[in-house]
Amino acid sequence: MRGKVEGTRTLAHCFCLFHWRWLLGLRLARTASLTLTLSDAVELYRAFPKAKVKVRAGVPEFDLTDAGGVREIRASGKSLHEILEISASYDLISRELVGGFEKTFRYAELLKDWIKNKDKERRVNDAVTNAYLRLLSEERDTFVEMKFGAEKSESVRRRAEEIVNSGCKRGEVEEFDEELIKAGVNPGSTADIIAAALFVALLGGLRV
Repeated sequence: MRGKVEGTRTLAHCFCLFHWRWLLGLRLARTASLTLTLSDAVELYRAFPKAKVKVRAGVPEFDLTDAGGVREIRASGKSLHEILEISASYDLISRELVGGFEKTFRYAELLKDWIKNKDKERRVNDAVTNAYLRLLSEERDTFVEMKFGAEKSESVRRRAEEIVNSGCKRGEVEEFDEELIKAGVNPGSTADIIAAALFVALLGGLRV
């Protein structure tokens, strides 16, 4: 009986420790985001053309494809955090950055739980796949929307939602994967967040 009580205390302690780390990480992420400056914004805008990253064109303010973007930023005096707050209305990653990485930390916790509860042989792959589909079902992927438009992005989101609601059956998942590959559709914003979530879970003590 004593061993059971001590074991229960140990489990409770581990849960509280992980939860505390989760809250601390969220707080630190939010604090770090708030320290981003005007200089950071200028350097980021200079980096995008050099990295040849595909970005959304024709946005209302601070267009990354506009050669005058850096001048516009300097004139505005806005920090990178303030600019990210503007783009958060239409960009999933910006929303994550200014929102304290809410989805990253939430999915890190989910991944940790799912991986523990799966059979060892396929638990990591299944957990990551399920997390990816679940996040994709929640929000339209920015990268897909940027490349193919809002209608296609919403179609991909709805398809992911159907698969999640039916229990992420392997056949349906593989069929969806083939559909995306054939169409050249890569929900990359969703993948970025899940990759970050897996990294956070590993830092939080996940063992695979």
